[in-house]
Amino acid sequence: MKMPEPTLSATPDDHGTSGEPGNPALSTDELLHELQVHQIELEMQNETLRDSQSELAEARDRYADLYELAPMGYLTLRDTSQIAEINLTGVMLLGSERRSLLDRRFEQFVAPSARELWIEWFTHLKNQIGAQQSMEIELQRADNSIFWARIVGRNLLQESEQPNIRLAVLDISERKKAEATLEKYKSYLEELVAIRTAELHAKEKRISQFSRLTATLSAVNQAIVKHSSLDEIFDAACHACVVHGGYKLAWMGQLVENSPHLEIRHAHGHE
Repeated sequence: MKMPEPTLSATPDDHGTSGEPGNPALSTDELLHELQVHQIELEMQNETLRDSQSELAEARDRYADLYELAPMGYLTLRDTSQIAEINLTGVMLLGSERRSLLDRRFEQFVAPSARELWIEWFTHLKNQIGAQQSMEIELQRADNSIFWARIVGRNLLQESEQPNIRLAVLDISERKKAEATLEKYKSYLEELVAIRTAELHAKEKRISQFSRLTATLSAVNQAIVKHSSLDEIFDAACHACVVHGGYKLAWMGQLVENSPHLEIRHAHGHE
């Protein structure tokens, strides 16, 4: 009798599919579940990413508004003083379009009388990395009108180690007008005070003169009451004029009889 030949067979694992020992294959339902979980995670990540992008966009818009609509002009200059960046307020201050301002040298917008001062200030700023300095100077708009500005500058270094000059420009024309008006009124008041002081001194001088005169007359009256002879009265009168009246010299004369000459009878003083 012939014996049957042996055959090989594989027994299905616990999951219903064959697989390598220690790494059983997943069923269709389990694979579908994992894919759904992965999809949910991706959707959550995408939502987080969209929220981040939205926040970045809002932050960028806020920054743009703060930069463009700031109450002062912001400029970035190259070391040649050419304008690399400028905000909307700076454009309005200089009175031209943005594209016509870029790459122009800033000293073109400095009043001719102040350009030497600007060049000296800017040269010093370029040599002071990280330093900040300020100045008040007259600037000139594109239409050649002049206005006063306060400039605050800082020299920064970029990755290329090229000077990066940041300027903040504030229009101070109104303040300068107010200062000029105050200075005008100050000069007027000082002149008025000087006039009033002179008048007061003149009045005090007249009062002093009147007081001396009163004292002199009082001394003469006392001499008249005290003395009986004219010589004594005249001598006392001259003495009173010098002592009480403040005169340098006082004298009294008498016409010589039958003569045009005058004879000095009494005198007091150092003249």
